[in-house]
Amino acid sequence: MRAHVFRGRFAPLVLDGFVRDFDVRTREEGFHVIHSWNHREHHFTRENTPVLMLDRFAEEWSAARATPRVQALLLDHYFFYVLAVMAMRAWDEGDPNENLDRVTGLLRHLQGPHGSGHQFVARAETLMLMAISHFHPDESAYPRLLEKIRTLDRAHRVHFALAEAAILGSHLRWGFAVLYRRDLGRMRSDNVGDYPWLLFSVATLMKEYVRLREEDGCADRRARVLEGLIDGLTPDPWAFTGAPPEALRPYNEEHAGFREAFAEHRVDLLEEFERLRPGREAYSPLSFHCNFPHNAIMAKVSIQLADENAPNLPMDAMFTRAGAWHEDGAGSGEPAEDSGSEVDPRRADPAAFVSANHPEALARYLMAYSGASPERLGRRGARLIIYDPNVGLRYYKMALQAMRSGS
Repeated sequence: MRAHVFRGRFAPLVLDGFVRDFDVRTREEGFHVIHSWNHREHHFTRENTPVLMLDRFAEEWSAARATPRVQALLLDHYFFYVLAVMAMRAWDEGDPNENLDRVTGLLRHLQGPHGSGHQFVARAETLMLMAISHFHPDESAYPRLLEKIRTLDRAHRVHFALAEAAILGSHLRWGFAVLYRRDLGRMRSDNVGDYPWLLFSVATLMKEYVRLREEDGCADRRARVLEGLIDGLTPDPWAFTGAPPEALRPYNEEHAGFREAFAEHRVDLLEEFERLRPGREAYSPLSFHCNFPHNAIMAKVSIQLADENAPNLPMDAMFTRAGAWHEDGAGSGEPAEDSGSEVDPRRADPAAFVSANHPEALARYLMAYSGASPERLGRRGARLIIYDPNVGLRYYKMALQAMRSGS
């Protein structure tokens, strides 16, 4: 994994050339995808992330636990990062839309029946956003990448917007309560780079909502877009329904376009948002809060290494209600449709629910993992991953109140 060369009973698999080349190009643009940021020592790790996971497993478990399934998962985790650095190079040559779809196809192959079967993410867009979600000192890297994403076709922009609205919504909701003690000004000043991405997400989803309203037979896809829209609005609805904060002033035209469209459809949006009210009867992404999504990926892999019966869902499943995502449409050029299936944990057998392959089960596994030892807690002693329907409902009510007032 360190050398990107694999030898066995087959011809050597030599990935060193293109992996190092792609990694160098990506670093030159400001992103360290294969290595993680060490927050204690304030530099990127010397070892790549898959090697760190392998070392962690070796420290915590005996060699007897390294079953074929475990070895396959550790190897798949390595290839997850190889595909991530490939996705980052989608704009280098050819059509970036087609290149992203090729990476999505490779993801499906990686997560298919010939490996560990672990589900990391469903699409290349989510893969990219996971790969860049940890801290990067070069703050100019993010607006440059956002401008690349703006050049994609409508369907791929929507896929990015759906994933990014959920990721930033989760990240900022966590920060608003834990880091900033509900101080909106502090949150805005500490996340200047995030707000243009959030504006891109909600503005893109608003345009998609308007487009789908004008077409017949698109109710399911419209529901998914609505869910992404409220996910992105809940941390700071005032930033988009009122005057733009400092971070969004360079994007006045995009901000004004969102406000105009929102004002025109406000009554219908508020009515449709009522169907997305969080509660204990069904999973809601508004109740899922995570400081950085790459921590959730690491936790997901760690949980699967320890317990083969743990829920096995891609992170995309955490961004929507139960049953409202699926992989069948991956690479098809259209957002996945909502199947409408939901699980009520109060009506299911509790033991069966905990082991079920269901977003709420995974969310609760991740929350338990994040609080299982002091070193996994944040600087303030808070869990880095939280699932709480009561907190989700509070954010929902706060957002709807702001949207009703329009300021």
